[in-house]
Amino acid sequence: MPAEDYVNGGLRCFHSPTNAQTLLTADIENHITCKKQRNTMKKFVYIYLVSQTIPDNEANVQLWGQWFEKLGKSVADVGSSFESSDQAQVTAGVVTREPDDIAGYTIVEADSLDQAVQWLVEGPLAAMENLQVRVYEAK
Repeated sequence: MPAEDYVNGGLRCFHSPTNAQTLLTADIENHITCKKQRNTMKKFVYIYLVSQTIPDNEANVQLWGQWFEKLGKSVADVGSSFESSDQAQVTAGVVTREPDDIAGYTIVEADSLDQAVQWLVEGPLAAMENLQVRVYEAK
């Protein structure tokens, strides 16, 4: 399947206009249905919190990579990790700098909060000690 294609609820869907233009008339309706379904997906933000530093070793890098690969096109933004020493908080104009537990984020597209949470529960991150993940729906 070309990179611009994806499977949505068992339907083969196309991202690029080039592919859509080459579809048979019967497939155009499928394309429109897929596009509508894709547009109804909601975005969820995973916020990663750590109680102590998670080693940045090959095994952990592979776990994260395999998980992102499994989620495929549901990952809207793989995100980034944060430096705990490089953060500031502004409250009523007052700036404070102190470390916190927020370690990074990822943005995924899912049908529901339950689906976004289920991906976490079924993935390798659920078994990682010292890692907590908060899930928020982005508006």
